[in-house]
Amino acid sequence: MEHRLVFSTWLSFLVTVAVCQTTDSSYYEQDVAVQQMDREEWRKATEGLDFTEWPEEEEEKEVSEERDTSSDGENLLAISNIFKYLIIGLGLTLLVFIVVKLLGAESLFVRKDKKIKGEKVLYELDEIEENLMEAELQTPIQKAVDDENYALAIRLYYLAILREMTEKELLRWKKEKTNFEYLLELGNHPLRSEFKEVTRIFERVWYREAPLSRNDFSQFQPKFKELLNKVESQSVPSGT
Repeated sequence: MEHRLVFSTWLSFLVTVAVCQTTDSSYYEQDVAVQQMDREEWRKATEGLDFTEWPEEEEEKEVSEERDTSSDGENLLAISNIFKYLIIGLGLTLLVFIVVKLLGAESLFVRKDKKIKGEKVLYELDEIEENLMEAELQTPIQKAVDDENYALAIRLYYLAILREMTEKELLRWKKEKTNFEYLLELGNHPLRSEFKEVTRIFERVWYREAPLSRNDFSQFQPKFKELLNKVESQSVPSGT
């Protein structure tokens, strides 16, 4: 009796194991059925859920915004510096312009030519300037004074001074040069201050629209003559 009970129990165990193996094998071998979900069901299932932003994306967005803010600040600082330097530059330019105007030396930087008009002018100023070192100036100067062309007389006196300074090797005459260049050539020469004074007088007289009066010419002429005599008394540097 006991042997039959043991045998029945053992037989039941073997049958159970065989059934389980058969079931597992058939499960893995059968095809998987794909079930389709209706779009409406999916919408209802996902309603209320937000898949657009995650915490990490939020942090990256904040970092990006901070970088953008920092970059904007640097750009604004650079622009403000540019405007600051522009304002300083304009201010300095205006200051120099005002100083030049006050000193009356605006024409020192630009060489201008003035056309001589009048039937009484018997010579051409351009010809004198082209051949300044060989030109005779005393006669044209006296002629300009006699014709009451005092501005031309001042111009000729100034040319006489430039020629004499060239002969004394204080500077080098060149028609294209400006008066400011001649002042630079003189450097710290003792006659520089007097030459600067007659240069200012010449600039004011030659480039003004109104004619020069006899009284004004009488005040200016001695200054030109005095400087011309001083230059003529200068000795030529040795070794030349």
